[in-house]
Amino acid sequence: MNTKPAVYCFLLDNEDRDYYILAMTLRCLERHFNSPIEFYHPWDAVILRSKPPSLVVLPNTRGDKHYFQIAKYCEEISIPVFYSESEGNYFPQSKNHYWGLNNEKRPLSGLTTVWNHTVKKKLISEKILNEDQIKVTGGAGFDRFQYLRTVDKGVFLKSINQGDKKLIITYAGWAFGKIHNKEINNILFNIGFDKTMGLDWIVRNRDVVNDMLKHAVINNPDVLFILKKHPKENFVTDTRDSPNEMNNLADFPNVFYAKSEFAIQDLIGVSDLWTAFESTSIIEAWLMNKPTLILNGVRDFNRSDIIDGCIAANNGNQFQQAIDAISSQAVGYFDNPDLFEKRKSIIEDSIGFSDGLSGYRAFKEFIAIHQPVQYIQQPKRQWIFERRKLILNVFGIFYRKNIFSRIWKLKKLVGVFENLELKVVKARYAEEKTQIDEFLDRSVADSLRK
Repeated sequence: MNTKPAVYCFLLDNEDRDYYILAMTLRCLERHFNSPIEFYHPWDAVILRSKPPSLVVLPNTRGDKHYFQIAKYCEEISIPVFYSESEGNYFPQSKNHYWGLNNEKRPLSGLTTVWNHTVKKKLISEKILNEDQIKVTGGAGFDRFQYLRTVDKGVFLKSINQGDKKLIITYAGWAFGKIHNKEINNILFNIGFDKTMGLDWIVRNRDVVNDMLKHAVINNPDVLFILKKHPKENFVTDTRDSPNEMNNLADFPNVFYAKSEFAIQDLIGVSDLWTAFESTSIIEAWLMNKPTLILNGVRDFNRSDIIDGCIAANNGNQFQQAIDAISSQAVGYFDNPDLFEKRKSIIEDSIGFSDGLSGYRAFKEFIAIHQPVQYIQQPKRQWIFERRKLILNVFGIFYRKNIFSRIWKLKKLVGVFENLELKVVKARYAEEKTQIDEFLDRSVADSLRK
């Protein structure tokens, strides 16, 4: 029986992003230390005092107050912390406040990893961090597109009752539906417009994309179109399916309107062509060697340079040309040498690496500086952790999602209770560990030798 203290990983939800940022690093740590990985929700952080781990692993310490509070408490009671980067592709001209919710405005570990050299230069030039504090390891959340096996196309088609289809074209949503909820201000900030101009811009471009999708769906009845809703278009307590650029097409017989039924890597894996208005999933498709297409390639907003690595279709006829090309297997239509070189540059300047080993690099950098420390016995209580645990104990007795979702002061607890046990994450990690091992043993010369 393994009696070594566990490695704790704290995650706010069961969703893909933060888990996959850490998955490969967690597996490397588990193998290196021969210690079990245990997953906890931040509202269960009282366990840090009652049953201290050997190490705490976090997706970030700047983008969410819960992660920052855990890292700060671990520092106070001498528990080592490894944290990654959830959003790591900062442009040189970005005005984003680097420290975010880290009000200490300093690293809470001896290691700060970044996605790419552009970010490292920015942090050094702006005197945010010193050069010796930063290691370029890559965007670890993109590793999975190299190591995970994907669902068989035939099995997938039968599972959605579309077994007669041969060609699959997927559109990844841009969250146009946020125009109908309170996150609209975030969209306006990102595109760089004030409210009046921004709302008009969103509606206009939503309708252009919708017209292009409708044109393609109607004129290609033998093609399956997967229309993937943006995962963050609605809050967990918002069960509406607000009008967006695609859901008015959901009833067409050759359309599958996807919400959260399938993992993004599975959808990319079965697709013959991956399309989007603006989405990092384009890079993910490149990593899986899939042809890509931008729908409505307007450049009148703060657009990422991903568009430079794709061809763009700006109307229904141009979209049809791309469909005809993929139908005739003319993949060169999408992958001319100039585009291929631009993609390599875009990947290097954004996620840093395309080898699927960013999580492994982060692990190696952490192990190089890791020093076991003496845990402080009987540390002080962190009252915010105690308060959250008390709330869970009291309201957990009465929790019903359909009831709490209707009560304003209890709405925020829905996301906590729905994700508290992290059942999906635990099952996913148990299932995918072998795939990570196989990939590492194929890809890393020294494997995980100490």
